[in-house]
Amino acid sequence: MLQKSIWKIVFLLCFYTVISAQSNLNKDAFNLIEKANQSDSLSISTNFLYQAIKKASKIPNDTLLTRAYYNLYIHHYNHKLYDSNEYFLQKALFHAKRGHFYEGVEYCYEDLGLVMKDQKNYTKALYYFQKALNIYHQHKVGSFFLIHTKIGELNALQSNFKESLYHYKKAKNNIQFNDSVKQIKLNKAIGSVFFLTKKYDSAQFFFQKAIDLDPKIKEPSIHINYINTLIKLNKPNTLVYIHNYLKQLEQQNLPKDKDFLFMLYLLKGNLFLQLKQYNKAKKAYELSEKHINDQVSKRQELMLYLRSSKLEEKIGDYKKSLKYFKKMYHLDSILYYKEKTAEFDRIRTEYEVDNKDQQIELLNKEKEVEALRKKQIILGSLGLLVFLGIVFWYRSKTQNLKKKQEIERLEKEKELEQANALLKGQDQERNRIAKEIHDGVGAQLAGLKLNLEKINQKYQDKNLKSISSKLENSFSELRSISHNLSINYIQDHSLAELLTKLKQYYQKQSSFSIELSLFPKEDFEFINQIQKHHLYRIIQELLNNTRKHASATEVSISITKQKDNINLFFEDNGKGFNVSLQPKGIGLQNIEERVESLNGELSIDSQLSRGSIIVINIPV
Repeated sequence: MLQKSIWKIVFLLCFYTVISAQSNLNKDAFNLIEKANQSDSLSISTNFLYQAIKKASKIPNDTLLTRAYYNLYIHHYNHKLYDSNEYFLQKALFHAKRGHFYEGVEYCYEDLGLVMKDQKNYTKALYYFQKALNIYHQHKVGSFFLIHTKIGELNALQSNFKESLYHYKKAKNNIQFNDSVKQIKLNKAIGSVFFLTKKYDSAQFFFQKAIDLDPKIKEPSIHINYINTLIKLNKPNTLVYIHNYLKQLEQQNLPKDKDFLFMLYLLKGNLFLQLKQYNKAKKAYELSEKHINDQVSKRQELMLYLRSSKLEEKIGDYKKSLKYFKKMYHLDSILYYKEKTAEFDRIRTEYEVDNKDQQIELLNKEKEVEALRKKQIILGSLGLLVFLGIVFWYRSKTQNLKKKQEIERLEKEKELEQANALLKGQDQERNRIAKEIHDGVGAQLAGLKLNLEKINQKYQDKNLKSISSKLENSFSELRSISHNLSINYIQDHSLAELLTKLKQYYQKQSSFSIELSLFPKEDFEFINQIQKHHLYRIIQELLNNTRKHASATEVSISITKQKDNINLFFEDNGKGFNVSLQPKGIGLQNIEERVESLNGELSIDSQLSRGSIIVINIPV
């Protein structure tokens, strides 16, 4: 009975120990993810997340692994690094599926769809959004509105307008009546589909509905679409109605949306030009020109310059007409010439078949084309002269800049050579000391030990045996110090072997534990000797500083090799220091010089009583 009770107690203790360890790992992983989300630095947040992945994998906790990989995607996306986005999302999706974390599965499918859409892979994007829709129907997680809206948008991009309208209407039926933002968005999208399929009455209906929900013009492009639809319908009194509509828009507080303002004033100028109100048209075109920006297409800009040139010609200001014509020419002179030539060739053919009067009119138009070509040649020549002047000025400026950059480069190289020479001298001196220790003091200790053992063979004295054992320990310690100082020792071992032995040495000599991580470990077998040498010396110096100054009990060393760089993350729980006030010692100066010689970056984050974090990035 007593034995059974003891076994129950032992089992409960073991069970509690396992549960407690798992709980600590869960808590650590969660805290690391939170730390990553609080950091603006990609390297620091990435390190925290990889540490979280490592801890969550030991349990394993698929929900935390999903969050960690999903956050890696978010951080890289926010820093405009898109190469690894699909990989991180696929890893997050794998763990979300394995852990039956369906909300995470739906998020991953949605974001994979957005990634594929950004890559213009619309077929694959549709596949992922369809998967997200299936998860929604099965588990009621995610946004029904967002999924159907994106599926509708992707079908429209592929000219599958019937399917696009189906999903837009499904999304529309799902939203609340008072959700005006979503109502506006969907009415605009449906109207655009009808416009593209030339169903202008339906397009007008949905654009009108969006406008009725948007009295403060939060979506200005709707009004442009609405006016273009009215122009396509070409109903009686359309010009008068558009004039009054544009006037009404102008009287409202217009948004600071330059492409909307560009189109608004362009349409207004076109209207006044049709009504032969040239001064008003000129003012509208000038306002449109002021609002040209990157969102305005070159074809729209070309149309503005063409209309402005014709307007100035009608007014009689030929100088300004030529100015706008020149702008138009620089935008699309080759396309313009081809289009006009094709047009005139078509007219000539038609008129040759018709009657002689039409042939005469064609000849006149050909003369106009020839005159236009001559004008283009003149303008092209002037443009070439201006271009050559700009090229000459730019070349002169570039040469001066290159000279300045060359001087800076030479100064930088000189500084690096001095630093490398200093580091080389230090390494040579270390190597010399290592040889002296090994060949001098080490040899003497070894000889003394052998003599004592030889004498003790006769006397079998316990004290002599103890002294011999202590000499053996001293010799081992001296040999370890000699190895740490020796260059040959570093060259003959991999980085993983060097750091493992360094960890063992400091854990034996010091009062702190060391957690060492190389990820992925196999990649460090192929780094060059210079990088390996400097990394080893940097970590050796950091551990030495921790032992001398930090009073730490725990040290964490994480080295991650990514595509373009090696990231070293060193953290201790010691007493910390004020980075701005603490003078730099020789050890820290040596670390900075080694990092600089590798063209790397060094970041130190430390506060009193809160430990220290050192982050080093070295390009590969």
